[in-house]
Amino acid sequence: MSWQAWREQKVVHWVLILLVFSCTGFSVARIGVWITEAAGFERFSLEYWLLWIFGLLPIYNVLLPCYAFLFGKFQYFREKQRRTWRFLTGWMRKS
Repeated sequence: MSWQAWREQKVVHWVLILLVFSCTGFSVARIGVWITEAAGFERFSLEYWLLWIFGLLPIYNVLLPCYAFLFGKFQYFREKQRRTWRFLTGWMRKS
């Protein structure tokens, strides 16, 4: 992925985008640790990975626009999520 794909020209915007990603990732990682400890899953067991994949990916997708809103980059991330879901679901029609 090239830098031009970000469609942002100012360093401030890049920093805000990276802050959104880092805050979201950190939050999901902390939530995941709390959930796995509370559930008593052994680290790196099948249940552990299933929780991380199917339980925390939706949480990530909810927190990402929340942090994007807080940092003023909601439109950018909303469009990125729309493109990602269109790609994953095979629905390529632009709306």
